[in-house]
Amino acid sequence: MSNTTPNTLRTRIILPALILGGALLLYGLLVGTQPELTHSKSQRQPTTIRATTVITQPHTLRVKAQGTARAITETSLIAQVPGEVIWVSPSLRAGGHFDRGDELLKVDARDLSVQQQKAQASLVRAQAELKYAASELNRLKALMAKEMVSDSALAQAERAQTVASAATLNAEADLDQAERNLERATIVAPFSGRVKSEYTDLGQFLQPGKVVADIYNSDSMEVRIPLPDSQLAYLNSEIMQAGGLLSNESALVTLWARFGGARQEWQGRLVRTDGEIQAKSRMLNVIVSVEKTVNKNGVALPAGLFLNALIEGNTLNDAVLLPRSAIRNNSRVLVVNDDQTLHFRDVEILRFEEDRAVITAGLSAGETVCVSPLQYVVEGMPVLVLE
Repeated sequence: MSNTTPNTLRTRIILPALILGGALLLYGLLVGTQPELTHSKSQRQPTTIRATTVITQPHTLRVKAQGTARAITETSLIAQVPGEVIWVSPSLRAGGHFDRGDELLKVDARDLSVQQQKAQASLVRAQAELKYAASELNRLKALMAKEMVSDSALAQAERAQTVASAATLNAEADLDQAERNLERATIVAPFSGRVKSEYTDLGQFLQPGKVVADIYNSDSMEVRIPLPDSQLAYLNSEIMQAGGLLSNESALVTLWARFGGARQEWQGRLVRTDGEIQAKSRMLNVIVSVEKTVNKNGVALPAGLFLNALIEGNTLNDAVLLPRSAIRNNSRVLVVNDDQTLHFRDVEILRFEEDRAVITAGLSAGETVCVSPLQYVVEGMPVLVLE
């Protein structure tokens, strides 16, 4: 027999119905009283950027390179007369410095002095013979005028004078040779410079042709700098076509290196190129002349020093210089129009110089270019330019 009464049954049916009806009524009230939605057009917020104003200006291109200093004049000191070395200058050592006209080495000149004295004696004898022959010829000519001598006697006197004159010339030449040999017993510096290497010492007997030392002129140096074709394009084309500068407008070159624990700097001029391109590297050597080898610090440019070089090249009349951050996709920039919107622009970039780009076409003076490194850009997007 079921324990469910009629009242309990009604409660289970009616109560859920009332709850459901109340919920439906509440929903109807909420739907009927909700506010009406209005649709408004969304506006894009401008992106804040940094920008720069385009300025056209003359710009001198510079080429960075490296090279090695070497002497323009380098020669070997050679013994010209035989003899034992009796004196060597303290400067005649590897690295030694000397001035033009300094005595560097002496050989025993006693034998050469004897030869000079013999040549002097021979000249005195020849001059005496010439004087006698001339006097005798004049005497015979006087007698010939009186028809007191024969023609053959006069001809013989003339011949004797000619022979005496030739002997005198020969004696003078021998004396000049002997005096020069005596001078060559002392080797003198032909220019101011330094000793690269030396090959003789006291007591050594020198034969003519023996190399005494290798020396170089330290008053003028040159630096050979290899450059690829891409760098040569920025220099005066005259130097590549003619092998040298036909005009006097040689390019200024700044040379520097760390030497003696400090940065040392010298100034030079680009003067010419080598006659051919290097077969292996496909580079062309340009030659820089350094006339003032002692810099403002009093340091002389040593041969063999490896140097950094900054060469002044061609000058552009209307170049635009922009930071690298302004360049997009290697050849485009973002220009800010008068309505404060961004637009892509193709430009011609000649080259990059450290943190900036050199632009030769595509921009006009007064235009505004974005320099902020934006990650997302849409053509025509609004921007707010920071001052």
